[in-house]
Amino acid sequence: MSHFACRICTESFTLQEDRLPRVLACAHTFCHSCLSEWSARSTDKETKDDSNSVECPTCRAPNTIPSSGFPPNYILLEFLEAKNSGTPPKQPPTNKTTPSGTCSECDQSATLYCNRCGDLCETCSASIHQLAKTHTVCSIQNKPEPEHYCDEHPSEPIKLFCTEESCQRVVCGICPGAKHYEHSLELLNEAAFEKREVLLDSLTMLKEYITTNQEWMNEIQAEHDRIESEQKETSAKITASTAKITECVQQRETALQQQLEKICSKKLNYLDQLKSICADVASELHALRKGGKARLFEYDTIFDGLKGMVWESR
Repeated sequence: MSHFACRICTESFTLQEDRLPRVLACAHTFCHSCLSEWSARSTDKETKDDSNSVECPTCRAPNTIPSSGFPPNYILLEFLEAKNSGTPPKQPPTNKTTPSGTCSECDQSATLYCNRCGDLCETCSASIHQLAKTHTVCSIQNKPEPEHYCDEHPSEPIKLFCTEESCQRVVCGICPGAKHYEHSLELLNEAAFEKREVLLDSLTMLKEYITTNQEWMNEIQAEHDRIESEQKETSAKITASTAKITECVQQRETALQQQLEKICSKKLNYLDQLKSICADVASELHALRKGGKARLFEYDTIFDGLKGMVWESR
């Protein structure tokens, strides 16, 4: 069976009121006439506990009847309107800004806004909306804030938030009857408020973590600076102490060298004197050798004295 035909009467959907496609919460679509008759028969059954609910003719899922009736299937309407007008079905507005407010269909200046077509000039709007009666058109000055559309149903704006652990995503008004059947749903504004509170709490905690971490970093930096300062100070003290010790050692070396020079100079002078005396004695001994033994005993005494002086110089 075609997706463009009612599952009850098998007749094709049209833009006429009785053949208009209307969708249930379970996402099954039927024509307006068949769905009205089916709802009337369902509410007349004595076994029906809730007269404000109707079972889906296809899946038997209970569907609460909205006060304004079941909504049209806008996806099918798009194709039906495009088929009748000879133009391809419109996609949801992409929320992109056209240069200087130009028409999305031509290069003329846009004066009108369509909730499905975007910015339009008067000529294009009149041509498109001659058959597309379900579109909402307003002046460009009253253009509403851009809406976000459902991933599963591109022509439907997001209105709900699925709170199931496996989902946690935004959905449109048709989704609850499809993939999100029996899921827990919240209005988008309420869910956004709750998420905002959670985010604010997380943000507060994050700020505390950031503050604590910054305090730790400050303490680490202070300790780093303290160690660097102590290192420089201790290094300066070591250099000063080493210089002082070096100076003392040099002074001590100089004093010892001077003392050594003084002692050695004194001994060398004394030895030079002894050397001179020995030379004189040697000259005298040569003379005695030539002159005889008369004065030999006299020089024995002198030699003994000289010998004693040599031993003392050692």
